[in-house]
Order: sequence, then C-alpha cells, then structure tokens
Amino acid sequence: MFNSKLYKLNRYVSEEEIKSILNSSKKTLHLVVTRSEVENNDFTKITKVLKVFQNYPDLSCGRLFMTFKGYSNNRLEIYEIDEVRKYVQRVYKEESNLFFFLSPIAENNFTIMRCFFKNVRMATDGVQVLHNVEIDWDLATEIVVSFINYAKSNDISQEQTAEVFSHLMPFEFLKPICDAIILEQEQASGK
Repeated sequence: MFNSKLYKLNRYVSEEEIKSILNSSKKTLHLVVTRSEVENNDFTKITKVLKVFQNYPDLSCGRLFMTFKGYSNNRLEIYEIDEVRKYVQRVYKEESNLFFFLSPIAENNFTIMRCFFKNVRMATDGVQVLHNVEIDWDLATEIVVSFINYAKSNDISQEQTAEVFSHLMPFEFLKPICDAIILEQEQASGK
C-alpha cells in the first residue's frame, strides 16, 4: 500500500520540519487541504510547503501528494468540484512548477492536472465512473515545458525526474505534447 510511503501533513508545520523530512527520508509529503482552506482561499499551508520545495529542488521532485478533505459526501471527483478546481488553478498560477513537485503515486499529479481540463461523465457502471477528458493542449504543453525547464535550470537529471514525468499524463496525452515540443525545439535550432 502506498500509505507507507507518505508522511501526512494535515496540520501547519514549520519550514524546518518540511526540510527535515525531505532530507531524512524518501517519503512523499501528503498535504491534506481542508474544505475550509478551499472555501476561504487559504493558501498558507501549501505556500509554505512549496516555498521549501523550491529551495530544495533536488530533493522535492515528485514528493508532494495532495488531497482534499471534507468532500467525501460528494459523489464527484475532486477535478469535478468547481471550488477545488479554482483552488488548484490559483495554486498553479502562483507556482507554475507545481507539477514538478506533485507525486505520481496513485496518479496524483494527473488527477490534480485534471482540475484544468473539462471532464465529461460518459458512463457509470455502479462503482466506476468513466470520463472523457478534454485536454487544453496549450496548457498541457505549458505544464510539460515548465516541468522540463525547471528540471534543467536546477540541474536535475532525467533519471531523477523520469518516473514523475512519465506519470504526469497518460502516455496517449503525453506523447503528442512531447513530440510537439521536440519538433518546436528542432525548428528553433534550425535542424
């Protein structure tokens, strides 16, 4: 179970505590955002965590697992709840490298990314809900380019980012974006 890989942050912690966790273990920090934080646009906790992550990019790639507490009575997925979508979008607006930090555990990074895309319910078979995800290709490309550039500017190796990057989006979405970025880079360099 992936819970053994998580260190739960459901309270306000100091920057020193976050730094200590990053330095002393390989655990992923599980940031629990409460419904109250979402409703009150309270970014205090996540801003503090992201500030520490920014200061230690070599330790923070894929180390943030983000969940939302207080929506268990809602049958919608978090990326279908307007107030959660807006909260995530504001976090990204303030920290464009958010997806560098988000964990691939249980596809957390793609689940959070879906807060930016249109998710149309297609069918429900009792338990599982099927969605058609309408990707905003410009935004998806922006997220991927930001991820790559942040890793490069901080001398983070591809080996270190490979797992996180490969789970950023399902392959059928990620491949066309990567192909477009490669083509654009080749055209810019005159190849």
